[in-house]
Amino acid sequence: MTNLMAASAQWASRPQDQRFVDLESLQMHVDARRMASRSKVMPLSALAVSHDDTELYVHGHNGAGSKLTNWSFGQMATLVKAPASYLRSLPSAVAEINLEYGMRFSDAARSDSQIYYTDDGQVSEIRAATGPKYGRIFDAQIVRAVRMMNENTGNRWTVPTPFKKADGSHLGQEGFTVDKNSTTLYASDRDIWMFLVDESRPISIGDQTYFRGFYTWNSEVGKATFGLATFLYSYVCCNRIIWDATEVEELRIRHTHLAPERFIQEATPALAALSEASTKPIEDAIRKAQETKIANKPSDVEKWLERKGFGRLESGVAVSLAARGGDTGSNGDPTNLWDLIQGGTAAARAIGHTDDRVDAEKRFSGLLRYAGQDIE
Repeated sequence: MTNLMAASAQWASRPQDQRFVDLESLQMHVDARRMASRSKVMPLSALAVSHDDTELYVHGHNGAGSKLTNWSFGQMATLVKAPASYLRSLPSAVAEINLEYGMRFSDAARSDSQIYYTDDGQVSEIRAATGPKYGRIFDAQIVRAVRMMNENTGNRWTVPTPFKKADGSHLGQEGFTVDKNSTTLYASDRDIWMFLVDESRPISIGDQTYFRGFYTWNSEVGKATFGLATFLYSYVCCNRIIWDATEVEELRIRHTHLAPERFIQEATPALAALSEASTKPIEDAIRKAQETKIANKPSDVEKWLERKGFGRLESGVAVSLAARGGDTGSNGDPTNLWDLIQGGTAAARAIGHTDDRVDAEKRFSGLLRYAGQDIE
């Protein structure tokens, strides 16, 4: 098990105007943004730049000029290999000269770029400037897919209850009202991020109760890939740390020209499977793991781990922590598969680098596939 911090980081950093209390209001926001957005592929050299006292404007992609946002300004500067941080420090008139020079004479000037902008008849902004093959997965698509999944399962997926009762039992949705402080649904001018859970179908294993959860994110303007992470967890605290997560799986799709098709082929079925999945296979797998003996001696368990691709040192640490029990989550029997998994994931939690820690946690959690099998 591990504690996931991604939701807490979002909760701590999002201003009020990026917070939404339900999927419906979030859908309306991203739909309106998509309806007002246009895309055009053209060479940068066909564009012109102007300025006023505080803003830069781009012309040539539509009938009127569009303001450069902070995000699109950085992308435009990157395309022409100009230092965006330096240009931002200059007066707008000087920044205009530098940016337009790059749009005329840089290597990228005559190559096609994809200009993504809003044009609602009142305010026009360049939202993104990317390569011509950027495959846009719209934020509105992601929200709609989550809403459809939720509606098809009786709206089981909700913003997580942010605490436990004093006695350690789960509070449940009946005592919780979502507001902008507690919500886990976010959207900015450059991304969306959603975290939902199913608290209606607890998974009880011995004296431990788990729930299903997922978070998903996207940026239609190039800030991030599309991603979907699914997991089981014990509870979510008030600052949105996800405690005792296990079975963590991730799907990521880069915004290449095939990204929209991959979203339809991979992400949409993944959401459907998540919503429809029974808790029974998970309960059975954990119970089988608790009944599976790997070897008669801890030393033989270490050798078994090494045959499965684990290093000698990490095998030894995992077995040692499984034998310790207590705060590792193990019952103290390193020859038992479930206890060994707890020891291994406890060892992984001591790894400082996030990617290495998550990789180690996944490899040890993956040993669950040997539950109920003849161990070799």
